[in-house]
Amino acid sequence: MNTAGSAGVTVVDKGGREIKGSKPPSIGGRFTLISQDGKPVSDSDYRGKNIFVFFGFTNCPDVCPLTLNNLSRALALLGAAADQIQPLFISVDPLRDTPDVLKEYLQHFDDRIVGLTGTTKQVAAVQRSYRIFAQKRYGGGQDSGDYLLDHTSISYMMGPNGEFKTFFSNGSTPEEFATKIRQHL
Repeated sequence: MNTAGSAGVTVVDKGGREIKGSKPPSIGGRFTLISQDGKPVSDSDYRGKNIFVFFGFTNCPDVCPLTLNNLSRALALLGAAADQIQPLFISVDPLRDTPDVLKEYLQHFDDRIVGLTGTTKQVAAVQRSYRIFAQKRYGGGQDSGDYLLDHTSISYMMGPNGEFKTFFSNGSTPEEFATKIRQHL
């Protein structure tokens, strides 16, 4: 849990212990990627709007579709307030997740969710700025080309100026997403 305020930030670790700091963690930053429509986009294209950032990949068998489904349901629960947030799905698998693949995949979720990809270098830079881990795990051996990705499965809400607002744990329900998003709008 993270609570940002003028007095600082309180972060609760996995053991439930509070970790107090004087400023929010350094999460996020500048990026240039390619949208699901094949157009270049950068962080500045989203300035003035809160963004919800989730990193995943289209071949993910469980966490990614569940998170995107729960986010889609949360956007419906938010009603008109959902217009104040831009959800982004950033691929951690740029070799397979082309703009066309992202566009096809995201048709199964709320149409406000924008898919982003890029070169391996571009995606790695964004992952670093958001502190996202991703590593290939080969099913049939490295030579088979058959792989999944182990990756960080938390999501972030960033403010209109790109500042970190809060994070969402893996497994957050639509109601939890909606409540926390509303608190930070």
